[in-house]
Amino acid sequence: MYQLDPRSRAPLYQQLEEKILQLILAGALRPGEILPSVRVMARELGINPNTVAKAYQDLEKGGLIHSVAGKGSFVSEPDTLHRQVEQSVLDRLREALQEGRRAGVSRETACRLLDETYEIAPAGGAKEGDTL
Repeated sequence: MYQLDPRSRAPLYQQLEEKILQLILAGALRPGEILPSVRVMARELGINPNTVAKAYQDLEKGGLIHSVAGKGSFVSEPDTLHRQVEQSVLDRLREALQEGRRAGVSRETACRLLDETYEIAPAGGAKEGDTL
């Protein structure tokens, strides 16, 4: 469930953050669900516990998870989670658009891709004209 690519240019903690975010977006991790402890996650992935702790700290700063002393880290509740996931997705979209612009992708091409993407209703049932 939590597979990382040691050959990736992205640091392992960022890969883990991204994987957890993807699992939350896909509904595989639900609000209130407990995450594996830092030690257990580190052992499963074969990485340093500090790497897992960094990922969990970043996710907590972003409001995607919260920690309860002595009990562990949990996926945040729906209202907080929705706002944080939405902001995370918008941040990644902004970064992708900036990268595309630097690579020479025209505004027209980016807008066409956006239009094509919103013409296809995603699993959540969003339709054209819906906002994030």
